[in-house]
This record gives sequence, C-alpha cells and structure tokens, in this order.
Amino acid sequence: MHLCTAKIMLAGDSGQIVWRQADNPVSWPEIGVIQMAHGEDAVFDIEVVAEIEATRYGEKQRLVEIYGRDLLELVYPGRAPALEMTMPGVNSIPKPKKQRPVRTVAPQPNLGRFSGNIKAPDPIPAGEPYKDEVETQSDTV
Repeated sequence: MHLCTAKIMLAGDSGQIVWRQADNPVSWPEIGVIQMAHGEDAVFDIEVVAEIEATRYGEKQRLVEIYGRDLLELVYPGRAPALEMTMPGVNSIPKPKKQRPVRTVAPQPNLGRFSGNIKAPDPIPAGEPYKDEVETQSDTV
C-alpha cells in the first residue's frame, strides 16, 4: 500500500489547508475517504513517499476507527471492499524530498538605532533565609 503526502482543504475552504507530510502521511485508500468528506478537489499535491505491506480488510478497519463506519461504507461498501492499495501510474517510489524546516519562533524585530539601548533585566534578588518564628506569650489574660 502506498503512503502519500498531500495537502487537504478542510471542507473545501482554501483558508484551512492541512499539509500531511512524510512524518504523518495518509494511505492511498484514505485519500478517497478524505475526498468524500471534504470534496473531490480538496486533496491536492499528492506524492507517494513510501510503500508498506497491508491488507484491504485491515486498512478498512483502520479507516473505520478514524472516520466512522457510515463514511467508509459510502466510499468502500461491502465486506470485501475494492480498495486501491497503490496510486495509479506510480511504478517506483521516488526518494523522499527534503522537507524545508518549519520556523517555530518568530524572528526578533530589528530595533535599528534603539538596539544598543536594550539592557538585560535585573536579576531577582536573593531572599533572606527563612527564620523560625518564636512564639511570644503574653502574660495578660
């Protein structure tokens, strides 16, 4: 069975695109289920990145757990589903492309002439060590 990278428009909305990359690929039969759920044109830029051993029955059960039986029966009906396990036209799996790194931290702004005026914050002063409090008893009753 082929594993693929793909971009998925959620509910056909071009403002909400999920990119399933090589570290979290979708199976080729799963592409059909996603197309049924989000629209036929919602899955694009599909590339095969790996091939694994899998049975049709096992893959259908895996997809039922993810997407539910109702949707799966619309796409792949019956007890012996006709799942295509390989992407048509792909004879050999290409070497995986190197994914460009994802920037997770926003770059610091360029402060220009003010960049020299920034100083590190003062360190937090060390507190005094804890002293046991002595209870005082008053003689007044």
